[in-house]
Amino acid sequence: GPSESVQVMGLSGDPLRNFEIERLEISDAAGVWFDANDLTLTWRPFALLRRHVSIESVAAGSVAIARRPQLEPTQSSDSSSSYRVTLGGFDLVDVALGESIIGQALTLDAQGQLHTQTDGTLEGVLDVERTDQPGDSVDVTFARSGTGTMSGEFQVDGAADGPIATLVRAPMGEAVSAEGTLSGTEPEGQGEAVLIFGEQQAMTGELSWTAQDLE
Repeated sequence: GPSESVQVMGLSGDPLRNFEIERLEISDAAGVWFDANDLTLTWRPFALLRRHVSIESVAAGSVAIARRPQLEPTQSSDSSSSYRVTLGGFDLVDVALGESIIGQALTLDAQGQLHTQTDGTLEGVLDVERTDQPGDSVDVTFARSGTGTMSGEFQVDGAADGPIATLVRAPMGEAVSAEGTLSGTEPEGQGEAVLIFGEQQAMTGELSWTAQDLE
């Protein structure tokens, strides 16, 4: 929208292959909400002619996300599904999140990759670790085939009284850990998860769904 803007400073390198940006700012009506420094990106822009967003790697020396953006509504479009996406890897270091985003100000590192196809195939990996204080991390893998078969697993660890422990309402002073798996298709599948507070198992559960459940 007219109140949203992107400012790029210090562009160098080859924009058609590998380039660097000293600073990238994204603003909305309330001001700058996203600020990244020392960005590097390797991509294949001509792949867009084949409806393929091909990014080999993207990295940032630091990122500050002050708050959630105030984005203006846009008309929905299905055109993005006609593109396939290859993100060979991203490495975001020193990502500072403002307190309003998840209830506590914190700094983290995030790495991962993403691959999608126009038939719905998707493979993704996300690893996040808090760096300003130890104890909080999230590891997720997920895959979906073109025929709709899904599989995934996650591992979450949270320090006592940290943002993850607060989110799942762990008792004060208790660390938290959780792990789980998911498999099946959209019409039918199953999953299981275990949640631990301190040394005590707080919850274990199994989930299954069928096409009837989704009607």
